[in-house]
Amino acid sequence: MTIEKHNTMDSTFYLSNLGKSGKDVILESTEQSPFVKYSNRENALRISGNSFMEDAHQFYSPFLDKIYNDLTETGDAILELHFSAFGPKTAKVLFALFDNLRTFKQVGKEMNIIWKCNTANESMSDLGESFSELFDLTFQFKYSD
Repeated sequence: MTIEKHNTMDSTFYLSNLGKSGKDVILESTEQSPFVKYSNRENALRISGNSFMEDAHQFYSPFLDKIYNDLTETGDAILELHFSAFGPKTAKVLFALFDNLRTFKQVGKEMNIIWKCNTANESMSDLGESFSELFDLTFQFKYSD
């Protein structure tokens, strides 16, 4: 398995070629952006940490497009989210993501969504439950200390 690590400052080139590459990508977290790993082998997107970017849509779009393509082509993908906290621009991205995943579900392509949160972070747990109910999606909840 080939993995390329990037920080968010130099990720633009790699992200623009994500759909063309067979390599996995890892973006290291910063104060404002989360750790992101996309695995081509597993059709899996893992996001963890804080997300307070002004350009959240631009940051997440290549990854979400890849997941949508995975669902379209193979009908199989994994989304694992473990946010510590996120801002309104990330919330907007998540609303669009879950709305799109609801559409995929309606045509028989349901994604494995894992919502991870710390037991002490009750607001993130509540948000995951709200997203699951609002968009009629099945979330697998995993709690840690």
